[in-house]
Amino acid sequence: MSGFVKIYRDIFQHEVFKDELGFRLFTLMIGRSVFVEEGIDHKGIHLKRGQWIRSYRQLANDLEFKEKRGYIKPSISTVKRVIDRLSKSGLITINETDNGTVFTVIHYEKYQGVQEDSEALNGDERNKTKKKKKVQKEKKKNVYDDDSTYMKMAQYLKKQILAWKPNARVPDDLNGWADEFRKLVELDKRTKQEIHDVINFATTDTFWQGNVLSASTLRAKFDQLQDRMSKNQKQGQVIRLEDKREQQRIKSFDLQKAVGQFVSAGFDPETDRDLLEKWLNGGIELHDLHEHRLSTGGG
Repeated sequence: MSGFVKIYRDIFQHEVFKDELGFRLFTLMIGRSVFVEEGIDHKGIHLKRGQWIRSYRQLANDLEFKEKRGYIKPSISTVKRVIDRLSKSGLITINETDNGTVFTVIHYEKYQGVQEDSEALNGDERNKTKKKKKVQKEKKKNVYDDDSTYMKMAQYLKKQILAWKPNARVPDDLNGWADEFRKLVELDKRTKQEIHDVINFATTDTFWQGNVLSASTLRAKFDQLQDRMSKNQKQGQVIRLEDKREQQRIKSFDLQKAVGQFVSAGFDPETDRDLLEKWLNGGIELHDLHEHRLSTGGG
């Protein structure tokens, strides 16, 4: 597939622009969707202009990104959550088939039409000031008291950031942050526990703490943060298991060594069990063993 695609200017004011994976996936769908007017036939399915068929596993591969020296691929569950957000935002529709999922870009003509819709563009320009005032008015409505759940989340994030970076540039007015947490819960369907865990991870991980210094960034990177946190937890479980095995090995070695010293002192572990138990529990020292042996007629 070659050529170019157009970017509709309003996309930069849309919520999806703040969603890194969502924006990448949406623009990918626009670029890969059928462009020809008559559509195409694919494995017995007729795809119309503005449609693309793809599996969730293929989409996970498409969205692979580079981090440091390696590459990270989002999980299939993460891809499904992103697609669900795009669908709820009215940007795409989804139709499951036996050969894959058909994604339809809503208003594809507006994004990729050959002729510009001058009426729509002129209307956008005429209403620019009106839309700006409307957005400002909506923002003013979102004022949260200190006792609200979303404000408490914002305050907690600020506290965690300042704990490791006291000179961080954090706002005094946290209503904007609180509104981002509202979106995380109400729009993105994140639980309060998930948010709490991700805040703790993002503000303590040596890589992420320097990249997550606001609620909007936390929301945009939420899927990546959650995936990385899960991988770190699994790695930690492996390390703890190895530590436990090492502790058991050391304990076994120390036990064998102690029994060897007991036998070297002239005692029999079978006939002198009470004395052995006392020796293993630290109730008697090595020189006491020798004295005990002499007092009982040993060599």
